[in-house]
Amino acid sequence: MIRTKPATLLRRAAVPGRRAPVDWRLYAAQVGRGKRRLARYEHPLAVSVAVSLIFTIAGILLLQSVGVGIGAGLKELGSSVVSSLPKQQEVDLILGETPVNVSAAPILDGLPEFTKSNAVPIAGKIPAFAVKPGRAVVISVNGKSVGSFPVGTDGRFGGTPL
Repeated sequence: MIRTKPATLLRRAAVPGRRAPVDWRLYAAQVGRGKRRLARYEHPLAVSVAVSLIFTIAGILLLQSVGVGIGAGLKELGSSVVSSLPKQQEVDLILGETPVNVSAAPILDGLPEFTKSNAVPIAGKIPAFAVKPGRAVVISVNGKSVGSFPVGTDGRFGGTPL
């Protein structure tokens, strides 16, 4: 049996080596140059107060103009609603231009619930607006005319048995 040497593998380090440290004087010089390059405000509180004051005034003016616009819109909406409603008009009432048929049903006086005879006394009155000379009340039973009574000047009719 022949013996051989085991093979060795070369491995590289997973993390590269540390870089060389920077000299502190070079670091301090770089920071000094950066400070000179940045614009610095001497009083940042005064600047923030001034900017806040400007935005506050602009906001108040904006809200005031928006409020005026909303108020004008609501006023116009109210006036359009009021103008759409019908207006009250005074008009003289004219009667008698066209013939009008008014239901002037006669008001009967008390009818008896039952009688001994076939004759039933019928009497009553018609409304005053329906009283005209020559009018008569016609009584019908089951579609057949059974009697007619002339209307008096006071609107009364009947009184005689049928």
